[in-house]
Amino acid sequence: MKSQNIFTIKELADFLAIHDKVKNESVEYKLPVMDSDFSTGLKLSAVDCSLQDSLLRAVDEDLDRVIHTNGMDFSLANLINEDLIDLDLRVETRNQVLSKLARIAYINRLATSYEELYIELENREKLMSTAIGQGIAIPHSRFPHRLLFRSAKLVIARSSLGVNFGAADGQKAHLFFMPCAQDTFTHVRMLAAIAKMLHIPGIKDQWMKAKNVGELKSLLAHWRV
Repeated sequence: MKSQNIFTIKELADFLAIHDKVKNESVEYKLPVMDSDFSTGLKLSAVDCSLQDSLLRAVDEDLDRVIHTNGMDFSLANLINEDLIDLDLRVETRNQVLSKLARIAYINRLATSYEELYIELENREKLMSTAIGQGIAIPHSRFPHRLLFRSAKLVIARSSLGVNFGAADGQKAHLFFMPCAQDTFTHVRMLAAIAKMLHIPGIKDQWMKAKNVGELKSLLAHWRV
């Protein structure tokens, strides 16, 4: 791997594959494994902004290398459920969106602390907006770990009026996807899967028109993301 501060998408996929191989071998021989977030190589907090931009610009083939590292079965459709989706978000400000997302995660026992998650989300937005343009934002923690989330899930909210989220294109955000993961590696795969989903022509309009969670799951299943 080249000496550089930011991973290319292909290098990231290779790194994830190496991590999985080491982790699986360690389990087999009952050797201790360092926590993913503190292992050498990938420091999400240091590359988060560039990583988000790189994943969104990557082609589907490279995204698939990240999503399905070592043939891992990974689907967004399996990470959503009705309790974690709000299709009628009624808020006016960015921080109200963050508060609502954090509360959804906490009330449904996905997040261990509303306050800690809200602070994590707010601090990430202060660094750089997670609005990616075209009415979409991906709020998330820079430090995904098992003390913050109990499992890997995707929290989704939709606002018909939209919220000014600081997007570079100036558009209000209408769709919010908050990846919740217990480790860096799952978090990165979730970001890659969201990025791939957003490449689907007309997907935003389909999400805006969906009437219920069942329709959303059908969309994800149909497009295999």
